[in-house]
Amino acid sequence: MEITKQLLLNLSLFLVQIFFFQIFNERRRSLGIPKWTILLLCTIALIISLSLSIKIGEYARFDLRSIPLIIGSLYSGMGIGVFLFSITMVLRAFFGINYGLLVTFIVFGIQTFIYIGLHKWFLNQTTRKKVACCTLLSILNSILWILIMMINEESVTSPELWLSLIVIPTIGTLICTYVIESLRKNLILREKIILSEKVQAISTMAASISHEVRNPLTSIRGFLQLMNYSDFEEEKRKEFIQISISELNRAEKIINEYLSYSKPSVKKVAPLDVNLEINQLISILEPLSNMNSVVIEKNLNSTAKILGDKSEFHQSFLNIMKNCIEAMPQGGILLINTIDKNDSVQIVIADTGVGMTNEQIQKLGEPYFTTKGSKGTGLGMMVAFNIIKAMYGKIKIKSMIGKGSTFLIHFPIANLTQKRIPNSRLVEGSIEFLDSQVYLPMKSK
Repeated sequence: MEITKQLLLNLSLFLVQIFFFQIFNERRRSLGIPKWTILLLCTIALIISLSLSIKIGEYARFDLRSIPLIIGSLYSGMGIGVFLFSITMVLRAFFGINYGLLVTFIVFGIQTFIYIGLHKWFLNQTTRKKVACCTLLSILNSILWILIMMINEESVTSPELWLSLIVIPTIGTLICTYVIESLRKNLILREKIILSEKVQAISTMAASISHEVRNPLTSIRGFLQLMNYSDFEEEKRKEFIQISISELNRAEKIINEYLSYSKPSVKKVAPLDVNLEINQLISILEPLSNMNSVVIEKNLNSTAKILGDKSEFHQSFLNIMKNCIEAMPQGGILLINTIDKNDSVQIVIADTGVGMTNEQIQKLGEPYFTTKGSKGTGLGMMVAFNIIKAMYGKIKIKSMIGKGSTFLIHFPIANLTQKRIPNSRLVEGSIEFLDSQVYLPMKSK
């Protein structure tokens, strides 16, 4: 019973060592398991094994030193295999330079070179075959030592001794090999994830640019269709041409500067007249709203200014307003209000569209989440929300299925003596689901 306890203690220390190695490996960012790590782990395991070795008979000592020797040699090859064999002999010599040391040298020496010879073949096998190979070698090692002890007339007749000498090393080898294979698979999976993230970053950028450029192009297309009529006023034609040129310039800027949208920073800070900017956006969206039978109602009462980038402000609110219009396929009302509240400007954008569920609201602004099916990419709202937050804006959302959605956006009022965006109470931008009742425009009959 004492032998079983000692070997189980030895095995439990191995498992604790593997547990800490897993924690260490999870914190590492580099891929692969360095050879020095395998060498260190196997050396510590050998020291633990020889420290807890059990004396059986006059010269024989039994422990679990075969586990690190098998695993280290099979996974790492000649260099580490020979080193581990040398460490084994040095540690064994502390128990006496005798006949047992000589037998250990011969047996483990032959085994080590067999393991080294199997190294390349072993690495090309599946996980199941690797575990089976290591387990089989451990069983053969235990049987060999039992036979050697029997030849030297050592007492190995006890069933408990047979159980301890064969079963415990076998279980230990199986567990250690399986854990190593699991770690190896995790590393391969991590490498694939990193690669897929790089590919996704490229595809996200391509999809984002095409999505954002589509907004000004849609507006330009609408203006061109309107100007195609022969009875169109010349003054209006010139106005639409100027707007179209402005939209083309914005599309060019999106292409050149879209990389900054993933984590936008407001660079060109200037005072913005909210009412003036909203009116310009409404002019841009009029063709799209007319095509979708959407009536835009505005009630612009704000007299304050905010600090921000005009182009990014337009980009953000165009995305929100365009989504509201597209949420009303059967037509409806798009309400746009502005009002000064304490030290902030409140912008209300409400539609009478299809609305969203609570789950959809919570995911709104996440990459690739869209309520438009195959027609959307889910990137427009992400860009819009990021820009608003970069300008220290605060977004609140209210929506009801079949009744529409309301966006409440708050910006801190600009202090024109400052050269940066004020953030008195709005330390950072935020997005939240609004529980309180928000005004939704009545659907027209």
